[in-house]
Amino acid sequence: MSCTSCTSSNKCWWDTASGLCKEKGFFDFYYSCKVTYTKECPRAVYRNNSYNEHFAKYVMFRLASASQARAPQQCLSNISPFTKLHHRIFLTGLTSLADISTLTAISDDLKAILISFGATTTAFQYIAQVISVVFPRAKIGSYGKINCYHAYIFKKLWVHGLKADVLELVEAYPAYEIWISGISMGGALANLGAHVIATNVNNSAERIKLVTFASPRICDAGFGQIQNSMIVYQYHVVHSNDVVAHFPPTIIFPDRHSGIEVKKLCSTLKSHEIFIVEKFPYRGR
Repeated sequence: MSCTSCTSSNKCWWDTASGLCKEKGFFDFYYSCKVTYTKECPRAVYRNNSYNEHFAKYVMFRLASASQARAPQQCLSNISPFTKLHHRIFLTGLTSLADISTLTAISDDLKAILISFGATTTAFQYIAQVISVVFPRAKIGSYGKINCYHAYIFKKLWVHGLKADVLELVEAYPAYEIWISGISMGGALANLGAHVIATNVNNSAERIKLVTFASPRICDAGFGQIQNSMIVYQYHVVHSNDVVAHFPPTIIFPDRHSGIEVKKLCSTLKSHEIFIVEKFPYRGR
């Protein structure tokens, strides 16, 4: 039996760890490798855009880490010697309801424009993200909705310099790919960034590569469908026991990940702990 045929029934769910169809039970929501909906089943990817572990670990994770670093150029230099910081934006206090950062960089040897979004840095941000799920979602055009808090934060970054940086780099390097990444809340912002760039910059969607780590779910099915149709290369690396990456719970809220989830270390409660934010598994340790 396949995942699709298993989840087509309301009585069963698909276990991605064992590849088996299982009958639903009361405590199944604790199980980290569960697929309940057909649209969340593992699916084939475009042959030339398949997930690359080396690219994710040694390029995109380092890019995601750069926006959090005190010396971001060191992280960027670890990507390649010719990857240089272009501009860093840091908003603090009431401007963004908490500290948040983003940066842009350019890599002439890799022929890529790089964009990194900062992760959650304060307890307030965690609380704000949890509370935000009970508020109405922000509308994106006529086709979808996204988390209101992440939409607010991204808009602040966009109008406070990110838009100008992106337009400048895309015009200066029209043949370069656009690589976008982030961790935790930064992953959510990276997802929004990829969408905004794809819809506002001509001929950019096919150049975008989006890889996020530990990103919370931020969009409904409408947004996800449009995002998937525009951006072929988008992967969300998810540790199966990271609560943040599985928030909000799909059993209650409509929020989903767009693109393809790459799950790491699928396990049950019997063998692994539940991590609130576990960074080490994303580093391959």
